[in-house]
Parts: sequence; structure tokens; C-alpha cells
Amino acid sequence: MPKITVKDLIKNKAAIKANHEKTITLNVKSMGEFDFSVPSKVLIDDALEFRNGTCSDEFIISQCSKLDLSDKELLDSFGVKDSIALVGELFLPGEVKNIAATLLEKAGYNDKVVEEVDAIKN
Repeated sequence: MPKITVKDLIKNKAAIKANHEKTITLNVKSMGEFDFSVPSKVLIDDALEFRNGTCSDEFIISQCSKLDLSDKELLDSFGVKDSIALVGELFLPGEVKNIAATLLEKAGYNDKVVEEVDAIKN
């Protein structure tokens, strides 16, 4: 694959921006399909700071869900006060971990998105 140039980045600006604003659909087998935004770096940083990172997975899911998980009627019907607590009511603990891990992977947090190019020896 050829090396990227500044002109390549400028030419592909729209595609690069679109890649940062992706929506993905995840099938949670116990419930059905949910749409999520891919988390931004700012959101991931906020999640790690929220309650000292103790609810980072729930935070990411609640903020990335395309459904309004802070809907008052929804919160009241589950007897919770906020969207983060709601995530814990909606999903099993393993589902929370897997949804958050998938969202992070789609945001580039996995070992498959970057690889070292071996130097060609003369």
C-alpha cells in the first residue's frame, strides 16, 4: 500500500470525517437490534473519568445509543434515575462488556487497525 501524503488526506477529508461519525447496528441476542454511534475520543476520555471509570462501559453505551436512554418515561418504567443505571437494567453484565468492547473496537481501539510495515533491506 502506498504511503499517505498531505494531498491524499485533503482529498479524502469527507471520507475521513464520515468515518468518525459512523452509526453501527448491533444485534443483542436477548433483545434485538440497537443503533449506536461510534464513540469519539472525548467521549471515551469522559467515560474513563466518570465515577473514576467504574461505570465506563455503561457510560459509553448510554451516550452512544441512538435511542434516548434518558427518556423520563423509560427511566420511570424501569425505576431508575439515569441512563447509566438503565443500561444495567436493560442488558446482562456480559452484554454490557461486549457492547462497549465492540463500540471501542469500531473506534479503532483494537490491535488489528495498525500494523508495522517491515523495512525492506537492500
